[in-house]
Amino acid sequence: MYGGLFYIPYLLVLVALIVLAVIFAAHVLYVLCKNSKRGWLLTFGIIVGIPVALAFVPTGSDMFSTMLPFLPLLAFYFCCYALRFSVGEWTSDASPMGEIEIDAKDRENKILS
Repeated sequence: MYGGLFYIPYLLVLVALIVLAVIFAAHVLYVLCKNSKRGWLLTFGIIVGIPVALAFVPTGSDMFSTMLPFLPLLAFYFCCYALRFSVGEWTSDASPMGEIEIDAKDRENKILS
């Protein structure tokens, strides 16, 4: 009777996650290329590329073939989570006044004071 109350449209959720991942993947690739992070580009290609290729492999199991489209999404979002920890270092290094320059100016100000 109330089973339809908690119905989640599987296909709609999958399409929304795929569209968001494709848009954000383009931005991630742009930022990685712009900052010439070749190691991260390779890692991104391996972590995301292999599951995308596996998603097109036909399977005999209905349950496995239902969950297989989520594997590339899981790999993509895992890669974004791993990138999250590394990007903080890039932004401080790429800022107009990186942390090293700020520390040098602070030391200079202490000496002059």
